Amino acid sequence: MEDIEILRRILDIDLLSRALDEKTRKLAEDNDITIKKELAAMETQIIEAARQEGRASMQRLIEEAEQEAEKIRRAYEVRLGELDEKFQKRKDGMEKELFFEIFLKGDV
Repeated sequence: MEDIEILRRILDIDLLSRALDEKTRKLAEDNDITIKKELAAMETQIIEAARQEGRASMQRLIEEAEQEAEKIRRAYEVRLGELDEKFQKRKDGMEKELFFEIFLKGDV
């Protein structure tokens, strides 16, 4: 009878071992699915954060470029005004000189 009892215990242990093995496998599969979902969610969050950061950086660069363009435009307008003023002075001087040469010197 002792042999039968030993065989039953071995079979019981084997059944328990198979059940534990199945339970462990199922738990591992469930954990794998959960981990994959969490990783996908984290990846989505990271990508969105990177997009937002990229947009913010791009906006800052655009604003800096617009400010620099405005500085250049103002400097251009100042320089254009200076050149126009010089041109007008020389033009006026040349007109006076030409008038003097034509009408006051009397070579005509």
